[in-house]
Amino acid sequence: MAIPANAARFTGALDPEEVLDYIVPIGPLLEAGETIDPDPDRWSLTLLAEAVALGLEILESDPDWPDPALVVGDTRFVNNTAIKFWARVDPAFQDNAAFAAGVALPMEATCWTSSNPPRRRQRTFLLNVVEQ
Repeated sequence: MAIPANAARFTGALDPEEVLDYIVPIGPLLEAGETIDPDPDRWSLTLLAEAVALGLEILESDPDWPDPALVVGDTRFVNNTAIKFWARVDPAFQDNAAFAAGVALPMEATCWTSSNPPRRRQRTFLLNVVEQ
């Protein structure tokens, strides 16, 4: 799949040996008063092939880090308009030469909204991974 030229980039690069949290801001895509449907089966983050090939992981079911979740109680966002997740590079891939120069790894955020009928929104986001 081609990465869209207008894909948004997360601020702050990930060093291949770090584990960091990021927030996917869906709010700018929503209509006034609209939110992400809080049912976990109605929203997702999916790594695209380029990210998987270089070992990027979205941490889930890990006892040390929380699963991806809708953002609630953060004054920077209206509740249920953003998704927080934790990312890392699989240790087996951390020495990959691609990270020396830095590489933007893509993921897709997909969500159904609270509108009636619900809208389905999908965007590609890029996470910069660079050896620092």
